[in-house]
Amino acid sequence: MQEPSQISKSLLRGWRFWLMAALTAGIAWRLIDYILRFPVWGDEASLGMNIISRSYLQLLKPLSHTQVCPIGFLWISKLMTTVAGTSAFTLRFFSLICGVTAVLIAWRVFHRVAGRRVGVIATAMLACSLATVRYSTDFKPYATDLLVAMSYVGMGFWALRRPKDAKPLICLIFFTPVALIFSFPAIFMAAAVSLALLLRQIKESNKTCRWLFVAFNMVTLGVFALLFFGFMRGQMHHTRAGMDVYWRNAFPPLNWHIFGWLIQAHVSNMMSYPLGGKKGIAFLITPLCIVGAWRLWSKRRHAECVLLTAPFALTFLAALIRAYPYGTSSRVQQHLVPSIMLLSSIGAVTLAAVAMRRSASLTAWRAVTGGIVGAMLLLVAICIGLDMHHPWVGPGPRMVRNLTRAVFCHADKHTEIIVLNHKPDLFASEIAWYFHTQRHAYKTGVALSPEAIQPSSRRIWVILFGYKPKPHFNQYVLSSLKNSRFSVQLVKQHDRVMRVGFSKNPPVVVQASLFSLTRRH
Repeated sequence: MQEPSQISKSLLRGWRFWLMAALTAGIAWRLIDYILRFPVWGDEASLGMNIISRSYLQLLKPLSHTQVCPIGFLWISKLMTTVAGTSAFTLRFFSLICGVTAVLIAWRVFHRVAGRRVGVIATAMLACSLATVRYSTDFKPYATDLLVAMSYVGMGFWALRRPKDAKPLICLIFFTPVALIFSFPAIFMAAAVSLALLLRQIKESNKTCRWLFVAFNMVTLGVFALLFFGFMRGQMHHTRAGMDVYWRNAFPPLNWHIFGWLIQAHVSNMMSYPLGGKKGIAFLITPLCIVGAWRLWSKRRHAECVLLTAPFALTFLAALIRAYPYGTSSRVQQHLVPSIMLLSSIGAVTLAAVAMRRSASLTAWRAVTGGIVGAMLLLVAICIGLDMHHPWVGPGPRMVRNLTRAVFCHADKHTEIIVLNHKPDLFASEIAWYFHTQRHAYKTGVALSPEAIQPSSRRIWVILFGYKPKPHFNQYVLSSLKNSRFSVQLVKQHDRVMRVGFSKNPPVVVQASLFSLTRRH
């Protein structure tokens, strides 16, 4: 009988321990970030403003605030905000479910594709990467893109392994309409599956499966055409000018500079896992992906190699016609994450096998697995600590949230709120979101005068947004109300300079002051 210490050492050496540790850490990180409720930032607020201000049918029309989003994500978000309100918990719940589900099915997919060693490493990378965690708690469809891509990879390999089985093709036929409704880059994954299956269906399949393969392609083309001409094309045309400027570095130049652009695209944030950002990790991940693709091809697993590499090529072709960005950013490339995780993990295991050669023992492989996954767990522990200490994406959205809390949280029927700007939401989408989702009414664009104050008011907030501060703001308010039936006295002020909206936008200056009102006798 083993001693407890021997049992614990055995667990630490086993792959199951590292797999469960990675899954637990990744899901815990997502749940903690969700509970921390980071302030709603620019893109989330812009999308949210479309959802709360439109009906289901109106969401079929081009969106405002330079937003594009699949109709499935729009409608399910509309349903959730209608039922459960507009809190950050409600907004991000669907993304959280998609992100956690992608982590839970990752092991099953990766293990069946490439074996236990690669599966543990690839699952740990997906579960414990900054980008995949961030977008699991973001009110945008990026976690949905990841879940859809993971599902396509799993079903694609299932169909490749069983070319004469009709079940995987039937699943693909029924899954594809849902995938295309919820994810724009799902078309790249569906096309990659079709390319990977093509040769195997011709050579090894039977008549029934060939007809099902044709039906899968017909459903894909039909649903995509319906969505494109009925919905997506309007969004693309409406946002073309803004997107061309915002994503200009993600579209390849049509000249000889394209070769340098390709190198830069593949050592950018798109390939920077698990750290994210421009920390140089892509210089390691990209070569590992190349080694992984070469390993699959050299082992005559041509169809599997096509399935994992075709999404890169198809997304790049879309970027050539300026239809979808490529490189520079990880958020719109979440459909490439399963391929990146698998190929880089296969590459890492291949290089480790070459380095260890014949001396590779079970203990050595356990050390490799434990070292890689252990580094992931250390990253998770550090990032959770940083997130708890610094629970916001940027200081601007946090300042907007603090402003609205200061103004609205303790406002009652005797509190008047006056925003001197005619349309304060034009300054930033965060300002629009936080002000529009408050229950307490407020006035905008009114002239500050005694007539603007209700007789029952006891306090008044006066708020002004601008790109430059108004000199002597409090004196201006007091002088404007000096002839009223109230005695006005300054209680507190909340002045901030906030960096909100796009990074190139000028900072917004907010001047907010609370005054007490005492009726004159």
